Amino acid sequence: MESEENVKRGRGRPRKWESPDAMAEAIEQFFDHCESTGNPRLITSLSLHLGLTREGLREYGLREEYSDMIRHAHERCVDWLFVASIRGDTAPGPSIFALKALHRFTDRVDVTSGDKPLTREAALNMSDAELLAIAEGSSSK
Repeated sequence: MESEENVKRGRGRPRKWESPDAMAEAIEQFFDHCESTGNPRLITSLSLHLGLTREGLREYGLREEYSDMIRHAHERCVDWLFVASIRGDTAPGPSIFALKALHRFTDRVDVTSGDKPLTREAALNMSDAELLAIAEGSSSK
């Protein structure tokens, strides 16, 4: 429901969470609930618990007064995925997917030139032909 002040100023809907303290309390309630019920600690579930979309939670995270608490909650969700996967509590496939799709994790890619790792600095000093040769699997050196 829109507040009269926001309508007068043409601002649209008021924020769902006006106080960082209220949001922090709701976040702790979410993690307590997950702990007591055994429910997974997922960022999407946290968003739903707070009455937000994942995008809405991300937007709150851009606000200085909310950013640390949301970043910490996000890390707690990532930690749960890691631990649950290592313990075997969850299948690795969905955990890997969630870490990549929702939490921006990537696979490590090692590039070598001959038998030596190719560093960023070395690659910046190489010609396009040298880089192309490495990409094609041969070495021009």
